[in-house]
Amino acid sequence: MDDGGSLLARQLRLLTRGLTAALLVVLVAAIAVALVVLLQMRTVESRSAPTLHAASALETALEQAGAGMLALAVVDQPAELETKRGRLAAALAACAASREELRRLGVDVGARMVEDLAGLAQRLERTTADHLASDARVLAATNAMGQEIDALLHGTGELSRAVLALREAAQTQLEQARAANSTANASIRRLMGLRDGLREVRAMVVQPALVEVKRRLRPLEDRMQAALGAVRAAADPGQGLDAELLAALPAIESGYIDAQDGLLALRARQLADPASAEAAAA
Repeated sequence: MDDGGSLLARQLRLLTRGLTAALLVVLVAAIAVALVVLLQMRTVESRSAPTLHAASALETALEQAGAGMLALAVVDQPAELETKRGRLAAALAACAASREELRRLGVDVGARMVEDLAGLAQRLERTTADHLASDARVLAATNAMGQEIDALLHGTGELSRAVLALREAAQTQLEQARAANSTANASIRRLMGLRDGLREVRAMVVQPALVEVKRRLRPLEDRMQAALGAVRAAADPGQGLDAELLAALPAIESGYIDAQDGLLALRARQLADPASAEAAAA
């Protein structure tokens, strides 16, 4: 092959290798970002959301148990005792279930408080039953029970505040995860845009060798300019990978459309010289 054909082949090999490497870097980065997003969302969704739900359930159950104990303490009719006792039992069961769920999720909070609450409820039930039978006989016990209720309500308030703080922390984690997911999705879209643009640039590199008529080389220059423009539009100069790609684009552009040594110019001279064209075809 003559000198023109050798230059053309060498320029084609250089451009093809450079674009292949750039595409591989973009694809690896896109896969890495996608894996990080998937891992982060699975971790947060499998932990923060259930923790937030269990913390809210415990807070609600504690409020219901406190209200149930107060209601049971002021029962003055035997017919009301079983109804109030059943509501309190349901609230205590909900407290225990929510605390166990939190423990399963790795948040061990309020175990002693829930046990003390259940024990106090049992004593309160007995005291209330005795109260209904004989007010005078259980007056002292009722006063003591009132003091225990006050102390427990104070402790319950502390636990409620701890649960509220836990719920707020879980909510913050969810919001942070959503923000990180949004940012990562934008990065993935940007990398996909770069990948598609570079694929078009790479496809344009082999086109001059397929053209057999010199006048058909001109549209290739316009298409290459459009493909390079799409890559520049998708790139973010603030990202290290994008900055490297942007820095490499002028060399790719010059290697393709330079009036003297560009791929299009070399092919044009080859097509203008019938001997060179026949040698290249051979």
